[in-house]
Formats: sequence, structure tokens, C-alpha cells
Amino acid sequence: MNGANFYPQDIEAAVQRSHPALRSGGGAVFSVEGDGREEVVVVQEVERTHLRRFEPDEVTRRIRQAVSEEFQIAVSAIVLIKPMTLPLTSSGKVQRRRTRDLFLKGRLAEVAAWPASSARAEQRESNRGGLEATPAPKHTQSTVKANELIRWLRGYAEHRINSALIDERRCVPPYIVMDFANQGLFGMCVDESQGGLGLSLRDALRVIEQLAAIDANLATLVSLHHVLGSRPVMAYGSEAQQRRFLTDMAKGRTLGAFALSEPGAGSNPRAITATARPSGQGGWLIDGDKCWIGNGSWAGVINIFAQVQDDEGRSRGLAAFVVEQGRAGIRIGEEAPTMGMRGMVQTRLHFKDLHVTESDLLGRVGQGMAVAQDAMMQGRLFIAAMSLGVLKRCVQLMVRYADRREVSTGRLLENPVSIQRLDDLRAAVTVVQAMVDGMADCVDRQVPIPPEVYAACKIVAPEWVWTGVDQLVQMLGGRGYVENNPASRMMRDIRLFRIMEGPTESLASFFGSRVLGSSSDFNAFLEFRLQAPGVAQDITEMAVELLALASDGVGSLSAGQRRQLAQAAVGEVAALYVARAFLDMQTTRDKAASLEHARDWLERRIKLKHAEVVAMLGHSHAWPTATQLTDFAEGLANDIGDVVQQAPGVELALDAILARNPAGSAASAGDDGAVGRQHVTNRGDGVSAAVAEAARLLPALASMSWKPGSWPGWSSVAAVSTRSWKPRRHFLTSGSTRSPRSSWRSICRPGWASQSIRLRFGSTLQSKPSPNPSPARKQAARSMPPASLSSRLQWRIDLDPSSGSRNSLLESPDY
Repeated sequence: MNGANFYPQDIEAAVQRSHPALRSGGGAVFSVEGDGREEVVVVQEVERTHLRRFEPDEVTRRIRQAVSEEFQIAVSAIVLIKPMTLPLTSSGKVQRRRTRDLFLKGRLAEVAAWPASSARAEQRESNRGGLEATPAPKHTQSTVKANELIRWLRGYAEHRINSALIDERRCVPPYIVMDFANQGLFGMCVDESQGGLGLSLRDALRVIEQLAAIDANLATLVSLHHVLGSRPVMAYGSEAQQRRFLTDMAKGRTLGAFALSEPGAGSNPRAITATARPSGQGGWLIDGDKCWIGNGSWAGVINIFAQVQDDEGRSRGLAAFVVEQGRAGIRIGEEAPTMGMRGMVQTRLHFKDLHVTESDLLGRVGQGMAVAQDAMMQGRLFIAAMSLGVLKRCVQLMVRYADRREVSTGRLLENPVSIQRLDDLRAAVTVVQAMVDGMADCVDRQVPIPPEVYAACKIVAPEWVWTGVDQLVQMLGGRGYVENNPASRMMRDIRLFRIMEGPTESLASFFGSRVLGSSSDFNAFLEFRLQAPGVAQDITEMAVELLALASDGVGSLSAGQRRQLAQAAVGEVAALYVARAFLDMQTTRDKAASLEHARDWLERRIKLKHAEVVAMLGHSHAWPTATQLTDFAEGLANDIGDVVQQAPGVELALDAILARNPAGSAASAGDDGAVGRQHVTNRGDGVSAAVAEAARLLPALASMSWKPGSWPGWSSVAAVSTRSWKPRRHFLTSGSTRSPRSSWRSICRPGWASQSIRLRFGSTLQSKPSPNPSPARKQAARSMPPASLSSRLQWRIDLDPSSGSRNSLLESPDY
């Protein structure tokens, strides 16, 4: 100020010495921008004993005089507040940025002020910026269309949607998909010029919220099509790609799918192993396997992600390709029987020599992660909107039930436990609504939103809706557990929200790492876009505190493990702070009592969560190692055994006499059927065919003991992975510390040695040295041929000829 630097705590001490009515340690001094210059503001608590008998004019005069005489600067505004209302950290430090934020919004617990409140209101308006400075775009036609869709959905659901049948039959009726398409639900976010409705994102999310309250399956079906199907083409597709795909997708003639996840790349898409290698005909050939692909078997357009390689096999980065269904090289795999969301098909997709060119590329090579993140970030917002709709439905059903249910204490709705839980859910609805609306407004205004904010939204909303559904089932008691009421189905469906588009734990760790890394974009968004500099400061101070606790405590964990634990804790708490920032922004526009109540509730939640993580991080007990946990789990076999159910199930195999190859359906290269539930399918590989043929001839193959055939001291078993269709080799050596029973538990059981059969597998198995071979593996390697097992391998298999069981050849789904 005036060319000199001043410490705010020095000014605060001078203020508190100026009059006995002012509480020591209860003040905050900060600056605000006014008329092109910095101005000083003093916020000070009044002692409780002086509240009713102090002279405000005299106190403010003494404050201005003390500051002027000691520091030669003028005070522009003074606010005297009630005792114990100044924002403090958990360690008792003054939160000056938070106090400044409350001052600008006029939300301090004011007792008296200088100058008058009306004058300060003008000053606050001049300092307000961010989103308020940009007028909200008018979406008159969009709002009308959205209202019509919501009205149509409510009427349609009454007579045409049966969620129980969708759940039982694991399929959405085709007429529902066609009716949704005719109403334009699959093109809500697509521009009218491309066949869509051209809704604003906020209006589209209102429709999704309504649809989720009716049936989460249908809301997920529509949402996935928008954010994972259409969105990548809209955001990164060329004009030719948009002309080719978007109109049909917007009209619902074609559904979209998003082939990103793999068995080893779920929450970490950077671990994708699908490759796109150069093709001699130009372009690339994609090889790989994808799993858990929503709409995978229904989609006519698939967005595929693969690691692009150059001619020498080096990675050029991740790329996204948009490909129509039916192109050579795409094979639809097995459908996953899911716990909930049973109307949504989740399938595997297999790619083998799928030819793609530059015309199929979304964006450019190396931009695949940006394409995926853009879609997933908007997907997280859609999940929050769906969570909001389900949460509102939970409150609706709980109040209806509690109002009609009589218990020993009277009406359930008047029970204090019911009141408390419903009050929590009411506040949660208000907070999530503020987050969804605020983020949608940012997108509609084309305000960039950092990924941390999308992560916060995804952390908060699914966790709270899960609590809401759980409390719905609990309140309904037995009625919540039976399938003829919707609560149990809602619980199974909503469980997915905590996992899809990033599990809560992964997002919390990501968010916490960005906060600890001082993300400038995130801090700027809070401070300038949401006008919440106090929240940004609170998050920073909280992160520093929790990191220090983790560094000093949490027992026997390594330094890296402590930081990971701190990141997860910081992310969980910071997500609540972001929710508070959106709620505060909403409160400046609307002074409704429900918003004030929700903010008080959210403040309590933040304090409770903060205390929880402080207790966890500050605890210095000895944490177990991975080995100790493994030993404990293995020891549980003494208490409960280790039972793998093997009772025969439904026979699904194609009868061999009807197969294309009469030798057996599984041995035919052109048949897709497996041998019963053995999951052994021939894909042209010699070992695969031999194993399949053995399975056909020897139904008791699971009840056998393997013995060496040629080279003494080791055994080799070839198995086939249904994911990669590549032969795998396993070795047991005489020096192995694990018995065949434990080593081969998932493949075979020691059987009866009453008959011996010799099989010959005519395949070449390549030998790859282990980077850290064990002594047993070294011994096995010494007894092997130096390069490969190119000769016919043979084993003696001991079988029990009297066994008529048809046990699964390979119990593990990996084989």
C-alpha cells in the first residue's frame, strides 16, 4: 500500500488494541480492488460482553485512527461481526481469503459497519466478476424443447416403460429405442443442422435427470450415446466424418460406442495395449481386445483407441479412430452378465488386422488421450445429472413411505431419525443441483473447466446418491429388499455410478495430486470464474496440513505410500470445497432459505470429513505389508476353506453333429461356439486346436495329473487365453516350492492314475527369458532346447476312465 509492504497481522493487532470492545485474535485485514487501486478492509469480532453496549461509530473511528497513525494508510471499510464467526482453519489460523470472499458477497455475521451497507453493496458489485460479468445465453427454444421432452417422458413412462421387465430380461425393448429416436433423445446435444435438437447442455442435463428418475438404464443408454458416441465425433471429427456419422447418430438410426477399456487398462487408460501398426496398403492395422464396452454389440459406430506404432515398432502415441460396425477385423465378443444396469449391454470387442486410414482418425496421432478425456469429463457431468435425478426419486419415495407408515413411536415421517436422514438428502440434492447447473452454465458459456472440477463433481454426486439409495432400502425395510418394489433394482443399478468414468478412489487420488501440485488452472477457475478465492485458499491450507500429517504419521508406510494416502485424502476433502464454491455462487443469485440451509449442512460435512482424514493420517499404528495381507487371506482357508463351485450348469455348446466341422464345434476354425462352458475356442492356433480337441475327446480332462513327457524335471501345459488367443506356457519344476496342487488349482486337479493317454501338440512355443528368473525357472530353462520347442510336444495324461463328470476344463475366466 502506497509503495510499502505491510503484514496483515500487524494491522490486525493494532486494530484490536484500539478499543476494549474488540476481541483479541478475532480480526482479519485484507485488500480489495476499488477505483483502480488497492483499498484496505478490516473485519473484526466484537467481544460478547460488549455486544449490547458498545458505540459502533466510536469503535470504527478508533480503528481508522489507529491504523492511520501507526501505518499511514487509510481504511476503506470496517465490518464488526459477532464473536466466534470469523473463518478459521482447523488449527485456529485466520482465513483471510475466505473472509474477503464473504465480505464481497455480503455474507458476514455483521453487527455494525462503516461505511453503511448500501455503500458497500455498490463496492461489492464493482468487484464482482467471473461468470457474473458474462450474461447467461438465452436458450428460449432450447428450454421449450427440453420442457416438451420432459413432459413426453413423464407420460410415456406411465404406460410404455416397464423397468422390472427390462431388468429381468436384460434388454431394452426395441420399441423404446425407436420411440426415443423419434423424439430426438439421441440427438439432444447435436446441432440442428446435423439432425439434432440443438439443446443447451443445461437443458439436455435436465432431460437426463428426468430420465434417470424414471429408469437409470435408459438414462445411461442415452448418456453413453451422447458423451462417448457422438461427442468425440463432434469435438474432434473432421467435416467429412461429421457428415458421415452425426446425422444418423442424432436421429437414433445408429448408436455409438467407446472402445477404450481393456482387461489391464480400466481406470488407467494409459496402460492400453491395443496397437495400430503400419499397413503395407497405407494406414494402420489395429489388433487388441476391449472389454466392458457399453452398447458394444448394438453400436453402428465405434470410437476405438489404440497405441500407434511406427515401422520399427516404436510408439507414436495414443490415437482415436471412428469406425463403422461390420468392417472386416471387428468381432463382437461375449456379453458380461452385470449386477445392475441389466438393460445396458456390456460386451467385449476383438480387433484383428482391422484396417484404418487417416480418414478414420479423430484429431491426430498422439491426441487420443485428449479425445478420451474430453468425452470422459463430460460423461462425469452426465453421471452427476443422473445421480441428481435418482437422488430426488429416493427422497420422493422415502417421504411417501414415511408419511403413510405407522411405527411404535407414531408416524415414521415424524421420527427424528427419519427427519435427520431426509434433511441430509434434501441438502445433498441442493448441493448437487448447484454443481450440475453451475458446470452446465460454464460449458454453455464456453468457459473452460479444469479436469479437477469434473473429478470433484464425479466424486461427490455418485457417493451421495449411493447413500440415498441405501437409506431408501433401509427405511423401506423388508419392502426395500423384495424385487417387486423399485428400491432393490435402483441399488443394483446405481452402484455402477461409483465406478464408471473413473472410480471414486482413482479420481480422489488424481484430484489430490493436482491440488498438491498447485494446479494453476484449477486455482484460477475457483478464484476468478467462481469468485471463490477463499475456497482456493482453504483447499491449499488443507492440502498442506494433510500432507504434513501423512509425512509424520501413518506408521510403517513408505514415503511414496504416505504421499499416495495424502493425495486420496486431499482429493476427498477438496471435492467438498468445490461443491461449496458452486453453492456459494448459486447463493449470490438466489437468497432462498434452502440454499443457506444446504451451505450450513455442507460446512458440517467438510468439518466431519476433515476430522476423519486427520484421524486416519495422524494415526501411527503399524500398517500391514502386502505379504502380511496375503498370508492372512491364505490363512482364512483354515476357517472357511477355498470353495470353487463346480456343479454342472446349463449346457450351451452347439451339438457336435450340427457343427460345421463334424469333428467338434470347438475344433472348427469357423465356429464361434465354445465346448460347453470350457471357454476353449479355436482361432487357427495349433495349440488352441489341440487343447480343444483334447477337451472334446476327454470330458474328464479336469480330473488329471500332469507328468513329464520328454524332458525330465519339468512339465509344460499349453492353455489358451480367450482375451488374446495366444498360447501360454506354464512350468513346474522339481525344485518348485509350490506343490502342483497349489500351482495348478485353477487349471486342473490331481486325479487318479488308472489309465495313461499320450497326446501330441504340434505347435511352436516361443521361449522368452524372465528378467528376474527364480532358481526353479533357471533349472527349467537349462533343460529346455535353446530357442524354442519346435518339435511336437507330448505329455502322458493319467485319467480316471470311470469318471463321467463334465467338469470345466479351465475354471479361471482368464483361460
